[in-house]
Amino acid sequence: MLFLEPSLIDEPELPEEGDFSSEALGRIYAVLRAKIRNGENVSIGALSGVLDQGEMNLLVGILQKPELLSNSRRALQDYILRIREQQERDLDLNALRDRLRERKGYHS
Repeated sequence: MLFLEPSLIDEPELPEEGDFSSEALGRIYAVLRAKIRNGENVSIGALSGVLDQGEMNLLVGILQKPELLSNSRRALQDYILRIREQQERDLDLNALRDRLRERKGYHS
């Protein structure tokens, strides 16, 4: 969404790089965010010098399925919500794992 509409950079509650489910997505996001905040170009050509081939392939694949720009703010909020929900599920699973380890006497 940031690639398609850089003005979304000013939206509140944007996720952090580490909030993404994959390292490559987090890196793409971090590069886009930095370039937009620095007033730099975010074209495919400009990004190809910064992202590795796998990251570029991932970005191009994502861009081939663009969201409608008229709904970009809503789509961004939906993405943020999904990221937050995944983080909560991960925290819940980690807490459950820790409780089971305590109950069973397992130690890492």
